[in-house]
Amino acid sequence: MRNINRWTLILGVSILTLCLASSAQDVRTLNTRIVDILAQFPAENSKQTEDLCHEIIQLGPEGIHAICTLLLAPGMGDDTQARYALNSLSHYAGRPGAGAQRILLSKEYAKALVLDPDKDVQVFLIAQLQMVGGDESVKTLASYLKDERLCDPAARALLAIGSKSAEKAFLRAWNSAIKKARPIFIKALGEMQSQAAVKKLLPVAEGDEPALRILALAALANIGDPRAREVLSRVPVLQR
Repeated sequence: MRNINRWTLILGVSILTLCLASSAQDVRTLNTRIVDILAQFPAENSKQTEDLCHEIIQLGPEGIHAICTLLLAPGMGDDTQARYALNSLSHYAGRPGAGAQRILLSKEYAKALVLDPDKDVQVFLIAQLQMVGGDESVKTLASYLKDERLCDPAARALLAIGSKSAEKAFLRAWNSAIKKARPIFIKALGEMQSQAAVKKLLPVAEGDEPALRILALAALANIGDPRAREVLSRVPVLQR
């Protein structure tokens, strides 16, 4: 019985060792593949770019996440190839019929955005979400609408998404908007032709801040809601 237990233990340890060795080898292989792919950016032509992007997609979430971790704050090193690769990948995943790849990227970008504290890296990742983001990205992007540095890129990304969820994100953030964000929100809601924003825009259009008033009037004109007809009819008076 003791011999059986002994051999069972030895066998178990051997299997565990092989599994760990195999796992370590997989990680090294992934890292090597990433290095080889990134070394070819920027690609010589669009065909090579597409082929490289396809290779990155084949690496799956783990590979995309690994490339995102190579993004560096200014002065911390050269991350040019990683940025080239991710930006090319965003364009690649934005093509028609690539919905699954787009969602894969948007989720990985959102994860990286939350994990990386550097504002410059976050601006870059938000710009990628502007290209590939969808409703699955709205919650993450909305959390940056109160950030002095990131509210503008986050708003542009939400505007690019342009869905009802994105519209609601602006409306929910309206009352607590920081000063810098107010003109950004007004322009965004105007471009989205948000009927739900009319009630919020009307007081601004008749307010005492000229710059915001002009933006609100332009937004209301673009929305075209009958509720703004009276305010818009007085525009020549307001401009004097």
